[in-house]
Amino acid sequence: ESRGFPLVISPDDAAGASLEALAEWVETHGQTIDAWTLAYGALLFRGFAPATSPTSSSPSAGSPTAAAYERVVARLVSPLGLADFYLGTSPRAPVSGSRHVFTASEFAPWKVVPPHCEMSFLSSPPRLISFFAQSIPHDLWGGQTPLVDMQAVAREMEEEVAEAFAAGGIRYIRRYPSAASSHPADTLDPFKTKSWQDMFAHLQPLDTAAINASDAAEEARRQGFEASLEARDVLKLTHELPAFRSHPSSGERVWHNHLAVLHSRSWADEFLHAAYVLRSARHAACAFAFYLLDMASHALVGAEGLSQHVTHHGGSPIRSSHTWHVRRLIWRHSVLAPWVQGDLVLLDNARIAHARMPFSASGPRNLWVAWTSE
Repeated sequence: ESRGFPLVISPDDAAGASLEALAEWVETHGQTIDAWTLAYGALLFRGFAPATSPTSSSPSAGSPTAAAYERVVARLVSPLGLADFYLGTSPRAPVSGSRHVFTASEFAPWKVVPPHCEMSFLSSPPRLISFFAQSIPHDLWGGQTPLVDMQAVAREMEEEVAEAFAAGGIRYIRRYPSAASSHPADTLDPFKTKSWQDMFAHLQPLDTAAINASDAAEEARRQGFEASLEARDVLKLTHELPAFRSHPSSGERVWHNHLAVLHSRSWADEFLHAAYVLRSARHAACAFAFYLLDMASHALVGAEGLSQHVTHHGGSPIRSSHTWHVRRLIWRHSVLAPWVQGDLVLLDNARIAHARMPFSASGPRNLWVAWTSE
């Protein structure tokens, strides 16, 4: 790729074209993997899991490759371990037959997932993340996973914008309804992505309906969020973090936050970008609709009452021109390529962000994901 990532690694011959063979190779080439990851930020292993007919159309169904994928990723990220629960904003489901593998996103195919480094709103995000293309339909339209060099975004940011974010940081506002709520404000709000039962399912993995709202709020505080329970047991989370982080290995400054996801205009902006990339009038209409929804929401409840939003520290608003400047830099430094079934990607989550384009297909598009516990 002209942008220098991802580095594509493929087997020399048919004997090496399996996840088991890849796991054996990684076992003895850990230093090489580490050096490549630092140099390129993204590694694409292609041809190690030849396309076969999926055993099930269910994204959570067990598969012989789930355990194999988990073994490869465990060796790729060693000595770091793999996480077994998820605190991110997208809906995900665990994949049976594994302890650390999840579906990449349970969002409907027409939705976008804006660019972000995995769980960058946490004080200690995962260091590495991996994706595996378990099932890619032959007629897939869209559905790419854009990769973004957030180090380049920070490097090319205009001085005025960078200074504003360095001084003001990022303050996050999120609201999660109860799964038991049937109130239209909770069930029809398109900006609410999951319930607090889903967010904190690890508190009681076998029976998420039994999670207590107070326990969820306490867990949120343990994770570093300010938590409060509102009407209908809606859980409001706020917290503040820097907009930039230093890369743990190179020391370079990285744009590393969830502004591109949690800003109230994010979906509208990303639908507009998807409409341009995919030449889709449908997604241009989605962008227009979400711009209207965003304006109406601000008028009705204000910034502090939104389901999700970001401000500077203390609640001061982020200038729209600054948000737009950042988003354009993110798009400029994106790499977009179609998935091939069996692709395995390893990302330096301290530098490389990922996203999802909307898609349509006759069959299931199943991507799996695993990430490090630190």
